[in-house]
Amino acid sequence: MRVWRFRCTACGKTFTRLPSFLLPFKHYVVKEIEGVMRHLCDGGQLSQAPSAAEESTLRRWWKEYSVKMQEWAGLLESRIYELSCRTPSVIKLSTHPLKRLETILSRLLPLPARWTVMVKALYWLPSSHPLCLSSPSGYGINWCQILEKGVDSS
Repeated sequence: MRVWRFRCTACGKTFTRLPSFLLPFKHYVVKEIEGVMRHLCDGGQLSQAPSAAEESTLRRWWKEYSVKMQEWAGLLESRIYELSCRTPSVIKLSTHPLKRLETILSRLLPLPARWTVMVKALYWLPSSHPLCLSSPSGYGINWCQILEKGVDSS
């Protein structure tokens, strides 16, 4: 597998452009991590999670991503509401972080179907550098274009 590395000419830092099936600093593919998160969010037992990873790894994923996914959803919701100049009447907060992300992502321009919910959320979030995820040609964060197409605040 080829992973591209880049060096910023301004600051000298190096960056890696990961394929869309990997998350930064993880040894497992995002589909497996998301599958475990969905299983646990749906009330499944840790010992029956759909992964060969050790339970200590599954617990770390839960501790990290159960919080991060709610934060990602909140950031995306805030950005859409801020730019649409509309205040939502009621924001429904789901306790299921993946379902909450799916709801907010459905209000944005579609991304490749093969991308997981977590990858799609990370694509839309501002990062410290734009090379954190690979993106197909023609895709890019253009909030003006998003707002021109309209954002449903319901």
